[in-house]
Amino acid sequence: MPSPEQIARQLIDELLTRAGWLVQDRSAANIFTARGVAIREFPLLPGFGFADYLIYVDARAAGTLEAKGRAATLTGVEPQSARYAQDLPPELPAWTRPLPFRYESTGVETHFTNGLDPEPRARPVFAFHRPETLASWLSDVQVQRTQVAADGLPPPRPNPSTFLHRVRAMPELVTEWGDHKLWPAQITAIRNLEKSLARQQLQVRRGVHRPAPRQQQPDTTACWRSAQIGDVARVISGLTKNPKRETLAHKLPYLRVANVYANELRLDAVERIGVADSEVEKLLLRHGDRLVVEGNGSPDQIGRVALWDGSIPDCVHQNHLIKVRFGSDVLSKWALTWLLSPRGQREIEQVSSSTSGLHTLSTGKVSRLPIPVPPVEDQRGIVAEVDRRLSSVREVEAEVDANLKRPGALRQTVLSRTFSGEIRDASGLDQRPISGMVETA
Repeated sequence: MPSPEQIARQLIDELLTRAGWLVQDRSAANIFTARGVAIREFPLLPGFGFADYLIYVDARAAGTLEAKGRAATLTGVEPQSARYAQDLPPELPAWTRPLPFRYESTGVETHFTNGLDPEPRARPVFAFHRPETLASWLSDVQVQRTQVAADGLPPPRPNPSTFLHRVRAMPELVTEWGDHKLWPAQITAIRNLEKSLARQQLQVRRGVHRPAPRQQQPDTTACWRSAQIGDVARVISGLTKNPKRETLAHKLPYLRVANVYANELRLDAVERIGVADSEVEKLLLRHGDRLVVEGNGSPDQIGRVALWDGSIPDCVHQNHLIKVRFGSDVLSKWALTWLLSPRGQREIEQVSSSTSGLHTLSTGKVSRLPIPVPPVEDQRGIVAEVDRRLSSVREVEAEVDANLKRPGALRQTVLSRTFSGEIRDASGLDQRPISGMVETA
């Protein structure tokens, strides 16, 4: 019976062929037989294994394709694919180094990263691009190389005219021509649209009708977008504790479930564990990483999220803590605020439930959690306002606690002063100190 990866490769071979690629085995490869050639199991530098597919455009390496079984989470494959794009034999003819195009695919789901974009990141695509499409994107790189060769200067980082590059350098908006003039509302709408495009925050939704608002008020969420965490962040699992780790010489501090609470880290008892050199880069925590408790079937453990503050250098985490590392378009505190909000907690509870009644999370479930992504300026403003209001709440709570403690302290004071004779009977019937009355009795 074929393995999941073998089934995925069969599907990928068919999809590549439909997109105009010639799929070849390494033993019979000929990169000059077609404009786009995909070579299976291409060897990388010694010690780095094989790339599932190496993609050639016009007889030069242009990208890699990593195949995984259908149950795999593609977000976790992206670092491996990025390494394959760099670990190429030096004699290999390539458009740029590292290779600009990276695919990860199960044959059903496919992610694509365009390294020519200003801020490359993986995006889901419906099909593989045709060789002609990639060749047109690479034409700008070729033009730059020709200009550089004429100047005799070292080649700079490619800065081609991709869509995301062009939308960051839009021409000046013409608001008046002849007898025509744009209304102020039209100018604002166009400029907001250009800002959303430049931030890569435009999301097209087909077949959805949005009714007009009842009140004529500005929509402050017009340039927000809805995304899944896996689209805007790397979701990474931790290390598994086993006896073999005791034999590893490299020991690092590591966080457990007992160290992570809701918006709180308890680091008074942090243990150390053996870590292999090959897994250090994946496991190391960075300042601003979000840590999500997996849950282990207990509903009261689900939804505990904290922000790593970097207080312990070279710290890693166990597999029951899921690490979420967002890009530059999502602030750390914004993500934490959303995940700890009532709506965020409901989303976590919903995705963690199962038919067996157990509540648990995984990297795949966390990747599917929805998250609103406003412009960074809006994120800062909302986080600041939430912090201000929570600070007011904490002040009120402190005052209430002080007031609740005050009657008890007052009662103790009254009793102490009464038995010491400072407070006497106000009726005038007996003016002796109560202590004297006790002695007489």
